[in-house]
Amino acid sequence: MSAKRGDWLFILLWPIAAAILSHAASAGFWTSMLLFFGVPSAYLAWRNPSFIARSALFAAVTSVPLAVIIDYVMETTRGWLLPTSIFGEFRLLGAVVVDQILWVFLWIFFIVMFYETLLEKHRAGKTVDPHLKTWALLLAAGSALFLGLYLSSPSTLAIDYFYLKLGILGAVLPTLVVIARLPTRAGPFFIAGAYFFALSFLYEMVALHLGQWFWPAENQFIGFVEMFGIRFPVEELLFWMMLGAVATLALYQQFAHHEKH
Repeated sequence: MSAKRGDWLFILLWPIAAAILSHAASAGFWTSMLLFFGVPSAYLAWRNPSFIARSALFAAVTSVPLAVIIDYVMETTRGWLLPTSIFGEFRLLGAVVVDQILWVFLWIFFIVMFYETLLEKHRAGKTVDPHLKTWALLLAAGSALFLGLYLSSPSTLAIDYFYLKLGILGAVLPTLVVIARLPTRAGPFFIAGAYFFALSFLYEMVALHLGQWFWPAENQFIGFVEMFGIRFPVEELLFWMMLGAVATLALYQQFAHHEKH
């Protein structure tokens, strides 16, 4: 019990330390990413190594196709802009900032390890749910469709209000479906959601203050939130900060978690 309290104490306080360190170092994209996601992920992996493989596999299967597709559309529509990359001027498919793939991987891995270490009660079972193959096939089909459109009709990928549409289809609907099927998961999901809302809000404010990313095309969003002189889209508040972790865990529970409550 005391070890669990120590885990919670570290996880709750670390985002504040990450924000302070990012500001003090005038951190770039990679430094802040590693501070906010990498360090706590490593801590939770150390505390609960038995779930590294499952969490990393789900994060890897999910992050590569989603990061490429989402970043391509957002960059080409100027919804968001990452001005620098560790890979210099290179952009995958002429638009995708490769750094985003690791960002999405670490974000998903942290969410899943948080859930497994701090919120879940474990029972004996398989390491990986066989339904993960279904999830991988769905993502492969989506990737094939994306590549087909990119090669044959790239203009169709310039999707207006993409963040809003993505948020409804990719965050709201999976969350509602899984919680309707497994209502006992609502409590743990929303505890995780509350934590990652606070972390994501703090990270967003730090990153925008340091110029790590921008939101150039304001006509691509339904509105903006402004706090302390920093502006970000309403969609960022709703679908990443508020529902991002909940939707991730809904998909993880459905496709990669063998213990169906």
